[in-house]
Parts: sequence; C-alpha cells; structure tokens
Amino acid sequence: MNGTYKLRIEGQDPGEEYELLANYLKDAPEIRTVKAERADPDPKKLGIGVIETILISVATGILLEGVKAAIARALTTPKLQRVVVQIVDEKGHVVHRALGSRQSRDVTDRDSS
Repeated sequence: MNGTYKLRIEGQDPGEEYELLANYLKDAPEIRTVKAERADPDPKKLGIGVIETILISVATGILLEGVKAAIARALTTPKLQRVVVQIVDEKGHVVHRALGSRQSRDVTDRDSS
C-alpha cells in the first residue's frame, strides 16, 4: 500500500481543522509530502480559499501505519479533539477512520446511554 492518500475531515470548522492538521503532519517523518487542496476563494473577500482536502504521499504500507499514528497524535491537540479524519486511497476507499480524543469519548457516551 504505497502512493497518495486523501485525508477528509468531519468537524465543526473544517477549513481551520484542515489547516491545523496539514501543519501538524508536515513535521511527521512518516509522510513524504503533504499538499493542501484549496477551494476557490470567495470573490467578495480577499485571500485564499479554505482547504478542502489534504493529499499525503507515503512510500510503503508500513509507513501508512506511521501516518495513522501521526494522525492519532494530531487528534489529541485541543482544536482537533472533536474531529474525525478519514484516510482515502486512490480508488476512493476509506482505509482508515480516526476519531479525535473527544469525539471517541462522545461516541462512547452515546453508545452507553
């Protein structure tokens, strides 16, 4: 399992959360490249568009396991604790789904009620 993967985020403020996750993962040794794909900017506002997707490249399946660990570490940071991140392969299949530390607690709380 080597190649390029997309990271999709489910969260309350995906633009900011994508930005935080991309910046965090740029320092992860398991990842060769991190590329943020941005939406077209709002023509009524100055600036750049928000990030819609993060593309990452890894060399081997072993390193993909390291990427999962890097994402898990990122999801313990305060602003990413309620986020869900999906790793999607080139065929569009979700190969991993990671829950932020608060998100997993929320799911557990819902399941036990």
